Amino acid sequence: MTTALIIGGGIAGAVTAIALHKAGIGATVYEAYATPADEIGAFLTVGTNGIDALQAVDLDRSVAAAGVPARWLQVFDAAGEQVGQAPITGSERPDLGPRTFKRAALYRVLQDELAARDLPVQRGKRLVDGTATTAGVTATFRRRQQCWGRRAHRRGRCAFGHPAAHRPGRARAALHRPTHCLWIHRQNTGRSAS
Repeated sequence: MTTALIIGGGIAGAVTAIALHKAGIGATVYEAYATPADEIGAFLTVGTNGIDALQAVDLDRSVAAAGVPARWLQVFDAAGEQVGQAPITGSERPDLGPRTFKRAALYRVLQDELAARDLPVQRGKRLVDGTATTAGVTATFRRRQQCWGRRAHRRGRCAFGHPAAHRPGRARAALHRPTHCLWIHRQNTGRSAS
């Protein structure tokens, strides 16, 4: 059986694990932080295409219930005055149209879905290195112990990673990005991952 290592246990990591599980691929999520990120983040909107993608992995109803319908995009200037607005495409679908979420609410729903599907999440696993060969990938994590030099290694056939693994000064997982690895990039941070 193919095993996937998912680096990062946020929204993208959780959805990736659930999608792989549905496809019959075993996955373990490795999250750097020791505790869940239940109250981190502000708001985000998932468009109709995002809700449709979640429907493909049976998450559309549970995720939609955690948000509120998003019907308009409003633009404000620095003084807080509204300078424009436009309807959001797909907002005519009140049941499964675009939704606005508190990031924490969306995160909680997805973490509950991981638990309901018995998908393992290993917390406190900060990625420090990664290598890829034709046989698979090896991710190296820093152990949270008094001895900083110790490392834990995990092997899998493919890896799914968070863009933080590619930022300057950070460990680069699977440095050469082999063809059997897929990298998930955060879409709405205002930064691009290299």
